Amino acid sequence: MIIVFMVANVWYLKRMREILSYLEQHQTAAWEHLGKPTLFMNNSPGNTIKLVRFLYRREYSGLGDAALTLKCESVRRILLNLLIAEGTFMILFLIMFVLGSVLKP
Repeated sequence: MIIVFMVANVWYLKRMREILSYLEQHQTAAWEHLGKPTLFMNNSPGNTIKLVRFLYRREYSGLGDAALTLKCESVRRILLNLLIAEGTFMILFLIMFVLGSVLKP
């Protein structure tokens, strides 16, 4: 299960790097508005919040760039699925922890 999460996270990071690179090269104004984010070096909580909001609110669709829209929709789906899966995993872990503590003799 952990390996699946690791692979999915690497896939998400790869796709996110593609979006950030695309934004920088083709939608410079939007990239600058997001705080000139990169995957690691210029990655601050403020930039991350702006980027997630950009994806969550589908602000990319207002740019009229079909290629960017496809990339962002893909990353948006990956991110939502990862959040759901990781949240479910955490809840199951907590349930097992609580049940394990309660059921101890």
